[in-house]
Formats: sequence, C-alpha cells, structure tokens
Amino acid sequence: MSKANGPDFHRFRAKINHKRRSIAWGWAMDLEQSDLSTHEKFVLVAIADHFNVHALCSWPSQSTLGRITGMQRATVNRAVKELRTMGLIKTTQVFDLEDRTSLGLLYFLPEFDPLSTPFVPEGEPVWREVVHNFETSEYFFFNEKGDCVHEFQLPK
Repeated sequence: MSKANGPDFHRFRAKINHKRRSIAWGWAMDLEQSDLSTHEKFVLVAIADHFNVHALCSWPSQSTLGRITGMQRATVNRAVKELRTMGLIKTTQVFDLEDRTSLGLLYFLPEFDPLSTPFVPEGEPVWREVVHNFETSEYFFFNEKGDCVHEFQLPK
C-alpha cells in the first residue's frame, strides 16, 4: 500500500475535510446579511455544516435539515428557495443512475468557495452512481446525455 493511499493519508484527508467543514460552518455563522431571516440563516448553517471538501458541495436531505433546525419540511423548502434567490446557495437535483429515483439535492456554496459550483446548468438534473471498493467510495455524476460531468472519491 503506497503512502498516498495508506491509513495515515485517509486520516489526514478526513481531518482536512472536518477542518474545511468547520470553516464552512463558521462562514455561514459569520455571514452578516441583513435580509437573511433566522430560518434562512439556520438552514444555511446546517447546509454548510455538511459541506464536503472532496465534493465541494453538501447533500443533507430535507429530513436531516428539518431535524437539525427543528423546522417543518415546508419551512426548510421556503428557506432553501430564498437562499437560492439571494445567490447564497445553488442546487442540483440528483437521481440514482440505476433505478432513477430522486436522491434529493446537492447544495453548492459559491459565496464560500468559488469552486463550489454546479456541474450542470441551473435546473438540469444529474444522475449519480457510487462505486465502493476496499478503501474508497467513488461518486460519478452524469448529465442527461450520459456524459460524466463530475467525480470524486471519499475515503472509507
């Protein structure tokens, strides 16, 4: 096993991801935007807390956002819609490649990290395939034409 893929490397990457998540969470907490409601701010913080440095996005479910914030699903949806309108987040609908079921939304934080941008035009869905192997899980995202538009690996 090479040093670049050994257990120490994966612990290091996990530590980096946790630190980056903390920075995203801090960015959301410190955001001083006067037209941001308490609901919108709390949902943004919850989304930022799930930010993944490898994927440059987050994907908490609506149920997870509701559980974290103590809000009803409709309130979470309104907050997400407002955050999108303000340009603080961008979203992409994700479907499972195999059975075509909806997997929810990917949330991008372009104000936090300029590299955190959707990999398909606004409003277009993507299909996800996950390949698990011994040390990592590889995520592949495809557009409507079947082209791979994004991929990343997460250590197990």
